[in-house]
Amino acid sequence: MKNKKNTKLAADIACILLGSFLFAFATNSIYTQYRLLSTGFNGVALLLHYSLGTSIPICSFLFNIIFVVIGIKLISPMFAIKSAIGISSVSVFLYLTEGISLPIDNIIVAIIFGGVILGGGVGLALRHDGALGGMNILGKIINKYVGVSIGTVDMVFNGVLIICAGFIFDLNIALYTILARYIANLVIDNVLEGFNRKKTVIIVSDKYKEIADRIMINPKRGITLLNGEGAYTGVDKHMIYCVIQLTQLAKVKHIVMEEDPKAFMTILDAKEVVGKGFI
Repeated sequence: MKNKKNTKLAADIACILLGSFLFAFATNSIYTQYRLLSTGFNGVALLLHYSLGTSIPICSFLFNIIFVVIGIKLISPMFAIKSAIGISSVSVFLYLTEGISLPIDNIIVAIIFGGVILGGGVGLALRHDGALGGMNILGKIINKYVGVSIGTVDMVFNGVLIICAGFIFDLNIALYTILARYIANLVIDNVLEGFNRKKTVIIVSDKYKEIADRIMINPKRGITLLNGEGAYTGVDKHMIYCVIQLTQLAKVKHIVMEEDPKAFMTILDAKEVVGKGFI
């Protein structure tokens, strides 16, 4: 058991370091080339660098690590350690990759590739219980003492950051930054959720037993049967509740249509699934 924990910890730290490198590489090789901003305190470090010429690695480290220290009572010791590793390694990699630039002449291409690389790095660190910045910790502090949600804190902080960029530079930079952040957030979500997405399927059918039996055989997914009642007819209904891989959706739809063409089926995105049969 101890060996497994040590192996997992080593894998987590390795992924956080890789995420830190990707973040720093995207920042120096793409973002700074077009004066784009990342989010949180790393974005503040970039804004100060563009306007005052300050050091990105030093400002990034100081702004982020201070909130890990301040908010250490609000987070677990392991998260604090992993966050400190992530923040420190970002600053080191920002220093090591200074001066590197990719030969990308089109700003839209730069935004796409920069967002993918940077978002992949952030997502990789978050997936392994680490962080590359202190914004979440600041959000927890404000949430505890003021009651404002962490999401609202993040949105307001980054909104002010983008507005400042618009005033200091021009509107185009602010708009490009919003686009870059949107792409990065899409990548972060995909890394956190995994690229093999899940679907929640709810099926209402009089042939629920036949459909459930076939789904449990192939594609071998668990089924939960729910009892319901038609509001208009007052007739008892049986519903099938099932979570499947995206690749299994076509098979499930085929089974339902074969067994009962009149079945009512709802298909929803499952943002996160934890439990037997899913990692």
